[in-house]
Amino acid sequence: MEAGIKTVEKLASWNRRELDSIPGVGDKSLDRIEEALGEVGLALTDDPLSPYECVREGRAAWDVRLCSFHLCEACVAEWTVGAFRGEPPVFDATVLSGSCQNCTQVASDLHLAQWLLCGNCERVARSIGRSIAAEMYVATRFEEAFRQSLLELEQLDQPVLRAHDAQILEQKTPSIDFMIHEEGTPIAGIELKTGRSHLGGWAPVGAKMATFQLDHGDCDDISEVATSDGIVVYLFHAQVIDRAEPPTTRFEAVGLWWIDPFSFSESYQTSRTRPRETKTAAYYSTDRFRPFEEFEEHWRSGEMASVRQRFGQHGQPPLYR
Repeated sequence: MEAGIKTVEKLASWNRRELDSIPGVGDKSLDRIEEALGEVGLALTDDPLSPYECVREGRAAWDVRLCSFHLCEACVAEWTVGAFRGEPPVFDATVLSGSCQNCTQVASDLHLAQWLLCGNCERVARSIGRSIAAEMYVATRFEEAFRQSLLELEQLDQPVLRAHDAQILEQKTPSIDFMIHEEGTPIAGIELKTGRSHLGGWAPVGAKMATFQLDHGDCDDISEVATSDGIVVYLFHAQVIDRAEPPTTRFEAVGLWWIDPFSFSESYQTSRTRPRETKTAAYYSTDRFRPFEEFEEHWRSGEMASVRQRFGQHGQPPLYR
């Protein structure tokens, strides 16, 4: 045999990558070699340079790397059991006090916890705390604005890091983030999106968003919920920024805007695939988003009732074309 492999033992000392470099040896040959070795109780050597396996997706990829998080003890356990299929951190040490990157609560016994994650799963994991901060902000602002009114806000879909398989299954059942009740009757829904930019107003923080972007999949979910539940779904945008609290980072919500589905539909500009992504996103002008301070008057003036009436007559408008 080529490459000086003359015994079964010598063959077993090689790994798939090394054998694959031999002319004429491909995946089918490698599979047969592994099967034959297994019949005599042997196996190819593990490749020390093979890609790592993402603990959330359960597959190997070349963008998987060691990712570090500052988490409280409860969130370390939650991610281990709920998101990473029982796999504990590859490194875990109680090192400091600060803000938990997941639940956003301040803790005196934060863990430095590390897992192997692909780029997409790392982004998802790091987005949870930001989403939690945004939803807490919405609940607080709503309570302040409608404390003396007949409206109540019900949270429906809480941000939680889930295993990749579970997330895919859940995506088959669209949901929204909040339901608004008037004297116990649902009158409107809210889908909340979070970002670092603002949409205008008095004394804004940071940069203004040039165009609002929403994945077609998110648009479809909103439309499906609105149609199936017969409910007007408003889109809210919360601006959440990072504030340094060394050695941790705190998420702070600083602004909130909203738009009704008809104004949102009329603000549509175009659709295209984002750079370095595969999903198609719809792009909207931002001039018809309104600050949260105007939402109470929107309800009290009967404007919300007019939107609901229009929805009852014409149904959910298309959010992209």
